[in-house]
Parts: sequence; structure tokens; C-alpha cells
Amino acid sequence: MASRIVHLSDVHLGTSPTQARLFEALEDAVKRVARARRVDLVAITGDLFQSSTLDPGTALPAARELFKRLWDATDRAHLVVVPGNHDVRGLGVASPHRTELFDALVEFQSDGPLTVHGTRHARPMVLLPAKDHGLPVYVVLVDSSWLPGGYISAGGLLRQEDLLAVASKLSPDGRPVLLLMHHHLVPTPLTDLGRIQFPEGWGIFARIAQRGLGAVIAGGDREELTMTALGAGTALSTLHTLGRAVAVLHGHKHYPTVRLARGVFQGHGDVVLASAGSAGVFEAWSLGVHDDADVSDAPAREGDRAAPTPRLWPSFNVIDLDGDALHIDTVLYRDADGPPGTAKTTLRPMLRALRDGTRWTLTETVPDAAPDGGGERLAENRATFRFTHTLGPLWSADVTRVVRTVRSNPEGFCYRERVAGAPGSELRNVFDAHHLGDALPLGAELELKLQGESRYTLDRGFAADVAQAEQSYGSDTSPYEWAGLFNRYPCERAVLTVGPLAEDGCEPFASATDLGTGLERPLPITREGEMHTVVVEHCAPRTLLRVYWRLRG
Repeated sequence: MASRIVHLSDVHLGTSPTQARLFEALEDAVKRVARARRVDLVAITGDLFQSSTLDPGTALPAARELFKRLWDATDRAHLVVVPGNHDVRGLGVASPHRTELFDALVEFQSDGPLTVHGTRHARPMVLLPAKDHGLPVYVVLVDSSWLPGGYISAGGLLRQEDLLAVASKLSPDGRPVLLLMHHHLVPTPLTDLGRIQFPEGWGIFARIAQRGLGAVIAGGDREELTMTALGAGTALSTLHTLGRAVAVLHGHKHYPTVRLARGVFQGHGDVVLASAGSAGVFEAWSLGVHDDADVSDAPAREGDRAAPTPRLWPSFNVIDLDGDALHIDTVLYRDADGPPGTAKTTLRPMLRALRDGTRWTLTETVPDAAPDGGGERLAENRATFRFTHTLGPLWSADVTRVVRTVRSNPEGFCYRERVAGAPGSELRNVFDAHHLGDALPLGAELELKLQGESRYTLDRGFAADVAQAEQSYGSDTSPYEWAGLFNRYPCERAVLTVGPLAEDGCEPFASATDLGTGLERPLPITREGEMHTVVVEHCAPRTLLRVYWRLRG
């Protein structure tokens, strides 16, 4: 019998007063999923709330309203919730471990079928009774957020004894095991080098704390130092020793990612690790201060925190169990306030597998690029960075952008792009050969011409040597600089050209990054004269093209 699970994570209730509009879009997207096949279980794997310090009088009614939307969308499927770091710490990182808000969620009166697991009174891992889900698997609810010591942490804890205690309750029937938890066992792409984000309002104290942590502990200013659950390696190894096919559904880092970890010893099982993105926020994407792409198709709204960083669409995962088949898809969605010409939902296949005893055997290779999702299409998206070298440690660039749509005059459609560079650089629009616009702040959003050429300058926007890169981006930065082109929409041909580069061993190379999953793949690069070019035909939406080069020194 076919079964379906809707897996949400990182809802972050209380992030913004405009969040309710996004939950309307979430409800609509889940309804579409439920119309195709009945949903048997809805799982929220942590960070239901933005902060453990929220007033229960406000936070609990907001949770009740979200639950009602999910029950209405799924014909009252059973809903389970496990906690994340934001549910037990102030804004997820900086405050003592506190469970009062989540304890109140456990106690509040439900309007539908609901299981909330994870308080100081509960065992960290429990089996969800079969009557509450009806799935052909064992469902284990895991509180990975329990890490009561210390003032600063976004991590959690997995104890070997708790996992063994649950394993002792499994019948010798060989049925697969499904774990629902917040923290990851293996870091997710792009996020594993991110710096700790301290709460708003800390101002200069956040910068002092970040620099202080990095100065005292190597890598101490990076999130991953405290992000993966303690005991993750032991837990993953023990999951192999269960001698069953296992799937772990988690969240935490806001990227939808699927991995398959093979058991290598006789009798061991395979483990699928499936991460859900954020279901409640347009997640900021950043590789540091030098970002030049805006991933979000939603404009900034009143009350939103202004930031020069790209943002990803919210999403949730859909897990289908049909006999021995396991399918996992990601559904990305936006609210009704997105710009014209963009689709409201996009479904992306992530895994197609068949269980063979303790093994998951891949039955289909899914595409490694995002589907176009409908909406506006581009015929060409081209960026040319022509560097003006200086004797100093920073380069400037004259940038030419060409955006051509398939339709000659798409009504209501515009192409906006955020531009950023090294700290202290200056951005200006170019109106003609003799007129520069006023200086704009880094991260400013430019509206590019359609069917024509747009130009801007980025003065002192690129490090020219390793010493300047370390000064601009941090002492542990790589000895490379890059320029990029973000392709937001389906495009017949995307082209990125950079040059001239220094000739003393700059060694340029190129890549394309899928900003839906964080997967980055190398691309061939060609040279014509002093310019280096990378071309992607039939470029998928939300793809970032980059040309890197080695710095002097």
C-alpha cells in the first residue's frame, strides 16, 4: 500500500509579521501534494519557533493556526513535532538551554491528531505507535536538541544508549526504520563554512564575540563547530548495525539535501539522510561578504531585515513509500507577493530507490539541476567583467550585463540583481560613456534592461593578492578570488566572461552551483585573447556561474 509523508522543518514561527502570507502559500502547496496522494503523516523536524524566548501567549496560537492549516490541507493527517535548537535557546544559539515554551506546546490542547515529542521529562528517543501513522516502517522520534550546558550553542546530542534502547524494541521483521530529528549527522553543502550569526540587536557586540571566538578557538566563529549533533558519528555507525534499511529525516541548515550512506560490513544496512529546507523563511544564502546574486524572487517587504545576501525559496520534502520503493521530492514555493512571471511552486526529484533487504538500490538517476518550474524564460543571460588593474591590493571592474527574454515584451516582468564586492568597494550605474550614476551601497538592487545592455562599475571590488583577501574576507579564506553570474530563470544560454587576469599563474577555473541544493560542479573554461569564458546551454534556474582565479602571493 502506498504511503506519503510531508516533511517540514525550520518553520521559525515569529520571524516576521508578514509570515502568515507565506503559510497561506504553504497550505496551498501541501494541498496540491495531498490531492495527488493521501498524506499519512506530517512531520515537523525542529525549529518550529524562532526563539525559546517567545511569549507563549503569542507563539502557541500561531502554532495552532499553522497546525490547522496543515490538517485542513491533508484531511487531518497525524502531525508530529520534535524540537530544534531555536525551540530551546534564544534565537537558536545565544541563551541558556530552556524548555518552557516547548513544554507548553506539549501540554496545550490539540484540535487534531498531534504528537509533540521532546521535553526534559521525556526520553530522547521513542517509537511512534503504529496506530498514529500506519506506515510500513518503524517511526522513531528523536529529541536531538537536548544539550543543557553552556550559553552559546546551536548543536545537540545523540546518546548511544538511547539509540540502543529503541533498537531493542524493534521486532525481527526486517521492516525499515525512519528517524525524525532536527540535527544533521553529516554537514550540508555550502553551510559548513558559515559564520555564527548572533541575534539582531547585538550590534558591535556580535562582531566582537565573533572575532573573539575565532581568535581563541580555531574555527570557533564558524557554525559547524557546534552544529552537528554530538555523537553523530557513533549514531550513524549504529544505524548501519541495525541490519535494516534506514532513513533519517532532518532539517537544521535549511538546504534540501539527500545522501545515501552505504553499509560496508556483512549484515549492515544502508542509511538515507534526507534534509528538508526551511518551510517558513526565505533563507539567506551566503559564501561570505563577496556575494553578487539575489536568489529570492520575492521583493523585500516592510518589516523584513534588509540584507545584501541572496535568499532561497522556502520548501518542504515529500516522502513516498510504495511497497519497497522510496521516493523523495522537494517542493519549493513562494507567496502571492512574488513578482509576475514566476511559478508559485516547483517540484524537484531528489531520490528514487528500491529497498532490497537491508539495502537501498537506486532505480533512477535524478537530474542534478533544478527544473525550470514554469514562469518567464530567458533567451540569453550574459555578464562580462572587464578588470581595471591597479597597483594597489584591489581590482575594479567594468561590468556589462545583457538579459534577453524569449518573449519580446513580457508584461510586468523585470530583472533585478543585487551586487556586492569586497568591503569598502563602491558601486555605480553607468548611463553612457560620460556619465556615472551616484555611488550605491553594496548589496543595492539594480534593475537591468531587457533586450539590451546594462552597465555598472565596481570600484575596488576584488582582492588582487592573498594578503588583501585575508584582510577583506578573513584569515582563513582560500587564495582565490571570483566573479559570478546568477541565473535566476530558465535560460537558453548563460555566459560569464572575465578578464584580463594577471598572467603570473592565475590559473582560472569555473563552476556552476545549484542554489537549491548547494551542489557545485566544475565547468570547462575557454580563453579568447585576454578574456576567459564559461557557457552553460539550457541553464537551469537558480544556478550561479563562477570563474575563480588564483591570487598573487
